[in-house]
Amino acid sequence: MVAKIQYHNFEPGEFVYNQKVDFENARSIILSFPWEEERRKLHVDLTNPSITFQTDNDLFLKLALYYNGKFILYYYNEKHLYTHSFINLEASFSFIEYFFIHQDIDRSQYKLESTWLKNLKINFISQDFVYSTAKKTFFQLMDNWTKGLLLFDFIFLIFLFLKFGINISAIFVLLFFFLLSGGINLILHINHYRNFKNKTLVLSRGSDFFYLETVTLQ
Repeated sequence: MVAKIQYHNFEPGEFVYNQKVDFENARSIILSFPWEEERRKLHVDLTNPSITFQTDNDLFLKLALYYNGKFILYYYNEKHLYTHSFINLEASFSFIEYFFIHQDIDRSQYKLESTWLKNLKINFISQDFVYSTAKKTFFQLMDNWTKGLLLFDFIFLIFLFLKFGINISAIFVLLFFFLLSGGINLILHINHYRNFKNKTLVLSRGSDFFYLETVTLQ
């Protein structure tokens, strides 16, 4: 089973440690985690100061900080979310040990939470935070807002030419309208594309550094 750790400034899916452990290792990690220091900036959520245990078949048990000095276990099986809160850290150990032994939980001891329309998986699955423009075309990198504006400009162009024909006045109106709508966005996107084409950025909120490299395509 893998243990992975989150701190208060981490993004959803951002973890450190990521090592295989048994229950005794897990217990040591839990006891050495700076719970009270992390509690100072606590905002209770599924991405929170926590230690997550993950099985090989992607079952998750996350021990996290909770309200009023308490702790909470979140069990997630990619379908349902169960919770159980504790007044102190030691009270959670028997539940965690049960998970290590059975790779499951005793559902009679947990509360089934409503997860309607919630994207829970992002809070448990590790993300790599690699943002790459390699092999991306000009239009693939364009945001949907700019695409929408350019489409609107194209429709407006057809309307002008059908109604007034091709003349100087229509062209000036179109150019003016184009600059006010999608034109500026297009210019910014061209500049963005030229500067960031074939670049890879590794960046996350919890990391003290970021990594940027240029990818040479064969």
